[in-house]
Amino acid sequence: RAIQHKGWVAGDNHSGNYIVAPVKGKMHYYFTDIKDGGHGPLFYNFANLVLNTHAVTKRTDSAKIHQVTDLLIDSYLKGLKGERVLEPTPIREALQTSMAEYRRMQNEDVQRFLNPSRSGFDFNKKSIEPLTNRSTRIVKMKADMTAALQATGVVKTVLDFAIRLKERGGSKDLDRYWALVETKSGELRILEFKEINVPAAQVVQPSGLSLRAHTEKMMDVYFPDADPTIKPVDLNGQLFMMRPRKVDLISVPYKQKNTDQVVELLTYARYAAYQTRTKQASTTPTLAAYIKFIENEPAKFQLLIRQLVKDYYARLEDKVAST
Repeated sequence: RAIQHKGWVAGDNHSGNYIVAPVKGKMHYYFTDIKDGGHGPLFYNFANLVLNTHAVTKRTDSAKIHQVTDLLIDSYLKGLKGERVLEPTPIREALQTSMAEYRRMQNEDVQRFLNPSRSGFDFNKKSIEPLTNRSTRIVKMKADMTAALQATGVVKTVLDFAIRLKERGGSKDLDRYWALVETKSGELRILEFKEINVPAAQVVQPSGLSLRAHTEKMMDVYFPDADPTIKPVDLNGQLFMMRPRKVDLISVPYKQKNTDQVVELLTYARYAAYQTRTKQASTTPTLAAYIKFIENEPAKFQLLIRQLVKDYYARLEDKVAST
């Protein structure tokens, strides 16, 4: 019964995929990495968060699996029911960042990638390379990026393009391009174009939508508001996500060096469990029945999650043993 209740799920649900960033001039905390999401069982969305949390904290013995799972279930259920869970202090402080301060941080970030004349990118940086290929494909992609940037209504001039090296950053199998622009307010900004492939959830359970429509649906569910600088755009027949380069306002400790950092990560994970319900609750017709199942049979729900985690680690151990 746990998997019969379906909605729009994240696909790669972990606390590091939530950010604090402005959307239409207001700070929000929201899930941003929608590339693997789609329509599927809500149970899997939450189970994915639990698995990822155990994986990064390495809390894999039975007692710790019970402890962490119960902690996340409590927050998850409160989120589904619309109850309040207090955000961790770093998130609350990040949400209080003024737009003036955020723009100052953006200015500092951009400076790191500028050449001495401030007219383009500094390609002595090891993370980017010039987009100088004159092939028909690249010329068309540059034209399409320029058109998309100008359509935002905030870009005055496109100054330069770069390609983000694949061996750096997340999603390293995907093409990522950068554009350096001057805004109409006279500020320099970097916008990224990140390739969109068929999401993992679409492969397992197709939504029946085109890739663009699927992406727009995920954005509607998980993003706080529409923003002209955050949208899927077509570059020479391939779909890319256009978005401003973000400034990190929170830092999730994925490599914990002590117990305090483990506790800190679990605090972020607990809030992510609460946020997992986000707007997906309104897209799930059987939400009330799903909540009732968790409330009426908590032991069964806990057992399902715990068993999933144990099975996952058992398979990992078998795989390691066989190599």
